[in-house]
Amino acid sequence: MDCGEHTSVRGIAAWVLLAGLLAAGAAFGQQIYKWTDARGGVHYGARPPAGLGGQAVRIDRPATPDPAQEPDRREHTERLLRAYEEDRLARQQARQEAASRLTDAQKVCNNAVRAELKFFREAAGYRVAEPGKDGATHWVSDAERAERIKALRDKEQALCR
Repeated sequence: MDCGEHTSVRGIAAWVLLAGLLAAGAAFGQQIYKWTDARGGVHYGARPPAGLGGQAVRIDRPATPDPAQEPDRREHTERLLRAYEEDRLARQQARQEAASRLTDAQKVCNNAVRAELKFFREAAGYRVAEPGKDGATHWVSDAERAERIKALRDKEQALCR
């Protein structure tokens, strides 16, 4: 049974069962066997079926940690936890700052784009003057006003939502 080939629920369940059998066998000092059935499926158990000839699986117990190293491990773990917490807080602050910038941009949009749009909508029927590029007064025609309103609506939809 290759771990890369079996990603189905049955495959995962088989690996969990194997881990449980190996752990149980190691805990109780029992021998664990591995065998292959006629279809090529690999199995593990306390004893192989007759005629299939199981192979004994060696189980190595993990080394017992040295009690003298416990303070160093604890300090290392605490340093890692502090670093993870600092990283988490930095990412959270960056998200909040980005959201704040977005909110500020939306406020600017509301105050500028929507105010100008409102002005041009309400100015319908009135003559509107604005300073021209040369400093002279430019009177906005009805066609220019309609173009400005359309451009401002597009800008509002793009920026202010």
